[in-house]
Amino acid sequence: TNPQFAIEVFANAGAAVFDPLVAADVGAQAVLESLLAPARLTRLHEQNRRDPSLPGIGALVDRLLAGPVEGTTANPVGRRIGTRTLLTLARTMHDPDTSPDVAAQIEDRLVRAAGRLGKPGGTTDAAAWSRSMARLLDDPERMAQGATLLARAPEIPPGMPIGGASTDPAPLHNRWVDAGWMDDMP
Repeated sequence: TNPQFAIEVFANAGAAVFDPLVAADVGAQAVLESLLAPARLTRLHEQNRRDPSLPGIGALVDRLLAGPVEGTTANPVGRRIGTRTLLTLARTMHDPDTSPDVAAQIEDRLVRAAGRLGKPGGTTDAAAWSRSMARLLDDPERMAQGATLLARAPEIPPGMPIGGASTDPAPLHNRWVDAGWMDDMP
């Protein structure tokens, strides 16, 4: 396998073109896996228990549901991020490393979200997605299938983003200027 290809190209549903849905999925996955790590959630819960003025699990999950899930259903990228968010929350809830108190708060928020998501009428893509997500959250068997889909998440490429790291101590813009590529510009 070409290592450059493995580092810089995401596997996608189509040919060798940029797939914004895969890019959104990878971006959401990177953020959510870190944000919803069971140890981090337990620490957040404990800090809130000791000082109720600090945000707790409920506030975090409410924000995730209000923004990425319920607030961005109008476009396919938003729906992909919303799907990833719901499935990651559900997986975190069932993770054996997640404390029972944290899991209970996540479950409570997901049950309430299912009720809200199941209400949209109409035939738009956003309404169909909302109802589908409500059915997913209401059905443990479908949720297990969703966890299988989550396991098929695109692999996050290793290393820094393209152009994000350099072994040359001179900043990139200085190398371009020093190379003379701007010499003939007015």
